[in-house]
Amino acid sequence: MAGTSGRGRAGIDGCATSDPTARGETLDELVAELEEDGRAAAEQVNRAAEAFLARVQRRAEVDQALTEIVALTRRMRPGDITRARSDQAAQEVDALLQQGGEAAPALRIARGVEAA
Repeated sequence: MAGTSGRGRAGIDGCATSDPTARGETLDELVAELEEDGRAAAEQVNRAAEAFLARVQRRAEVDQALTEIVALTRRMRPGDITRARSDQAAQEVDALLQQGGEAAPALRIARGVEAA
């Protein structure tokens, strides 16, 4: 499993034991560790999203300044400055953050319930 810590890998291997009590404890520990890793990864996604929006805003500011400077010497026409291609992505990223950001992966079933 890519990205799983050594302890997590040992937990996965330990789930193969025949003792149901040990499997349950190991599974709970493994799930807790993976959920913690997921919370950290989701927070990284949210920080990257915030940084992305800040860079898009900076690009818009430079676009505006460039337009204003060039407009001092000539009449500006559509297409004189390249358009941003990140606007749609920025809208989606902003919507993600407005909805509370990325959610960490979490087990949504009761632990100890056997798969069918």
